[in-house]
Amino acid sequence: MTAQPRHAESSLVDTVLGRARASEVGVQPPRDGQAPHETTAAAGAATVRFVVLSDTHNQHDRITVPDGDVLLHLGDAADKGRVEHIRSFAPWFNQLPHGSKFIIPGNHDRVRGSPAAINLVEEYRNIERCRLLLDETVTVHNIRIHGTSWDSSARDDFSAWPADSSVSPPIDILLTHLGPARVRSNGGSPALLRQVVQRRIPVHLFGHFHYGRGSETHQGTTFINCATTGNDSRTLAPPVVFDFDPVARRLSYVDVGLPEDMRFFGRGCAPRRDLSDEGFCEALLH
Repeated sequence: MTAQPRHAESSLVDTVLGRARASEVGVQPPRDGQAPHETTAAAGAATVRFVVLSDTHNQHDRITVPDGDVLLHLGDAADKGRVEHIRSFAPWFNQLPHGSKFIIPGNHDRVRGSPAAINLVEEYRNIERCRLLLDETVTVHNIRIHGTSWDSSARDDFSAWPADSSVSPPIDILLTHLGPARVRSNGGSPALLRQVVQRRIPVHLFGHFHYGRGSETHQGTTFINCATTGNDSRTLAPPVVFDFDPVARRLSYVDVGLPEDMRFFGRGCAPRRDLSDEGFCEALLH
């Protein structure tokens, strides 16, 4: 599929200095009689349903996973590098019926000080319809998805991404374990945030920070912290669910799956819904 033309892109400086007010993505249940994969914004336009998990930390068997076309796990299936957690997670993930599945590694999916001790390629090899993404881009349902390795996040180096969007098809959905700076957390990577804004990626999914669960939009990018486990290491949020329109290259429905009890998903995180233009620019230019 030929990528849809974009609006004329301004320079990064213009982008940074432009309006950057955060806006929360609304939780919109499908209307009565509406097919789950049909957008309300453009009648008849097919959308693809994504289901997203992150930071399950060996609690996968407590999670109810809804149906969808594509299932994503953004890392930390294990806790503290325990290979037995990976070997419990793999068959559980295998039995889920989603047509396409993608996993990226998290920092807890390796043994501290000995990253080669767990070979995730081998551990996940027998999961059907699944691919472990290590700094690579795939196309599914005409949607370009790029998944990063934890090595890239740890080095704060995202140079392994595809070439600029003017040269190669652009990324539609970005998967990272670490989040961008100042979005849904007080931590994260400034380099990552700069890349996302410069490339105008429509959707950025991440986890790692167990607080700051939720979504917000800046400069046309919807950022979603998909962490499933709360700060208490026991409270779980339901999976994030969203529909993506591959023609319009945008979200048409989002349910961030907020739990009824937010005590363990908001602690330690300054609210980012009122993130100022100056603060956003400072993070980008750091």
